[in-house]
Amino acid sequence: AGTVRMIVDDELSEPVLDLRDVVVPELEWGLLGLVFADDGAHAYLNETDGFETRIHEFSVAADGTFVADAGRVVYRFDQPADAHNGGDLLIGPDGYLYVFNGDGGGDRDDEELGGAWNSDLDRRALALDSPLGKILRIDPTPVEGAEFGIPDDNPFVGVDGALPEIWAIGVRNPWRNGFDTETGDLWIADVGNFQWEEINRAVAGPDGTDAGRGVSFGWSAWEGFHRGNDDLPAAGHVLPAYEYAHGELGCSVVGGTVYRGDRFPELTGRYLFGDYCSGSVWAMGVGDDGVAVDVTTVATLPFLVDIAVDADGSILVTSIVSGIHELVPSS
Repeated sequence: AGTVRMIVDDELSEPVLDLRDVVVPELEWGLLGLVFADDGAHAYLNETDGFETRIHEFSVAADGTFVADAGRVVYRFDQPADAHNGGDLLIGPDGYLYVFNGDGGGDRDDEELGGAWNSDLDRRALALDSPLGKILRIDPTPVEGAEFGIPDDNPFVGVDGALPEIWAIGVRNPWRNGFDTETGDLWIADVGNFQWEEINRAVAGPDGTDAGRGVSFGWSAWEGFHRGNDDLPAAGHVLPAYEYAHGELGCSVVGGTVYRGDRFPELTGRYLFGDYCSGSVWAMGVGDDGVAVDVTTVATLPFLVDIAVDADGSILVTSIVSGIHELVPSS
């Protein structure tokens, strides 16, 4: 509904930020993402009313409360339909703000294409003139004449017709993503269309940065390892580390992060992810060829929407129905 709260001594606080007069919690809309700057002095939120997505910045006081009257909109763009909003935000190893955008679904007013629920005919995720179906990378610090800056090494800076804030392309609905805190690799859980869910991995450079720079993750030329729109080029895309079919395993992937804590040593170096429909939470490794190995179930939580690891190495999983749960080590 648009509130941000803290958990203190296992109790939910009063809102430290209340955006209920702005946020519209319908369909796939609402408050979809939140990330803190590394120094904790600012927070960034992603929210949409279905017609426009807005990235907000707020100052954060020492007690954790947000300074609501010091907020500003850093970035905004139109949404063509009701679905595939993405909404995740991350601060990268380079200190920049990464914005994960879905392809927006079909066109709201185009009944011939099935309206908002059609996506298999949509090709905007590979178009460089749209923020939809992209990962953006921006410097949220205001610059002269703009609310944000463009890092000079963004891959499409100076490319005719391209938005310079684009970092990577070809995602459908990236729902929960993470940087490996040890390697800097970027992991993306991309919700599929009608058949396949996928996990993408972009390898960082030797200094732990640049993961995903200029990469196409393939949508909608590909869905998982399977050819999508055959009028789009088949070459030039990075295929997933893992896919699974709709059915018993689920129907809507939820990403997490690579586990680097001490509480679950058997999970160290393995990527955590799950599925909203089945509620399964999995851990997986990756072989030398970049393809998933040893995918195992570690928990089940119906209506799963988030997987996180805190500073103490605890694994927190969130259900949109039953709240936040902490995994307990088996011994």
